[in-house]
Amino acid sequence: MTKSDFTRRQFLATSAGTFTAVASGAVPAYANAGGGAGKCAILGGKPVRAKPFPGWPVWDKSAEESVLGVLRSGRWFRGSGTTVSQFEAKYAALLGARRCVCTVNGTNALLTALHVLDIGVGDEVIVSPYTFIATYNVVLNSVALPVLADTDPETFLIDPDKIEERIAENTRAILPVHILGLPANMDKINAIANAIEKVYENRDDLAKSQKS
Repeated sequence: MTKSDFTRRQFLATSAGTFTAVASGAVPAYANAGGGAGKCAILGGKPVRAKPFPGWPVWDKSAEESVLGVLRSGRWFRGSGTTVSQFEAKYAALLGARRCVCTVNGTNALLTALHVLDIGVGDEVIVSPYTFIATYNVVLNSVALPVLADTDPETFLIDPDKIEERIAENTRAILPVHILGLPANMDKINAIANAIEKVYENRDDLAKSQKS
């Protein structure tokens, strides 16, 4: 099958058939494709991964003294002490940005971003259908409308071509999400976003010229 005629239903049907064949022993499991009995690991075959996955979260002991020092001081929030402002300054320098704002979690970070963009009533934000629910909630909490652009069936990341299809008069922002450790195609998404921004700028300039 080529990418153009590959659907999720076909993928699931194919995957189900393959799984059944592997489980029945009709075809070798991936881990034993090079030879052997062809058994799944759960049935005694050789597992794909011999070593355990690393633990999570990853803790750096060299950070213990600094973290505990901040916690014991009681000055670990924006309204007390300088820890947060120092972090913001250093992180902005690391990114090469003029400034940054530290938030308590990812949901608040998205809400802050939409607020800065002045997203509100009547606006539309293009989002991926495959994401954590906060992606939609922040748009709704901003009194805007989330618009779904389909994903690439090979990566499950938002498809830039589908984003272009969903752009409308009220489109104000694109909210891509990186899934399963894979980054979305930000080069193309940024190019689309820049094109949208230019349309708004031209429309605003036209409106100002008509008023004058």
